[in-house]
Amino acid sequence: MSFLAVTVPEYADIARKRLTGEIGELTWLQQFADLLTPYLRPGRSIVDFGCCTGYAYRSFAAHRVNYIGVDFEAAFLDVARAYYGDDPATRFLRHDITSGPAGVVGDIVISSAMLEHCPALSPALENMAAAAGEFMVLRTFLGPDEIIEKYLPPVAGNDGGVEKYSNVYAGNEVIARLDACGFAARVIEDRYTSS
Repeated sequence: MSFLAVTVPEYADIARKRLTGEIGELTWLQQFADLLTPYLRPGRSIVDFGCCTGYAYRSFAAHRVNYIGVDFEAAFLDVARAYYGDDPATRFLRHDITSGPAGVVGDIVISSAMLEHCPALSPALENMAAAAGEFMVLRTFLGPDEIIEKYLPPVAGNDGGVEKYSNVYAGNEVIARLDACGFAARVIEDRYTSS
């Protein structure tokens, strides 16, 4: 499903401005960078699921890491490829993480505000875990119970009935599934939402 089909038309411009630095670094990226800095060094690789225009790379580029941005939205990836050009430290891949593993592996997997927009936690979570060589830093909504919520967003031109998901996943279920994938998980308070 196209992300642009369920967002305001201005979202593409906002994503471009985040990429070019016209809009400052997002709080979640600052937090991810703080968490990951001890593990970053030249040549390490980061796979960013739901990368949008690849703006997260700006938060890690000084560490001279290799960055693989994965997104379903071709329009975002076109913007990223045009912006980064032939930068050998970046690579962009179009993939639907709900359809299977992406076929890439990085030392670190990151993802923010992507899982909650999938139809369900699985198989997206397990497919992302398959790409993580060492560990993942994920940002999504957690609660005591899973709530799968889908609705028709009031976006002009959405007369095709494209549904949007805004899910909350049961924290204990996420931890259990990550454990089954070989990860020890812990929940950290999000700086932006205090949740």
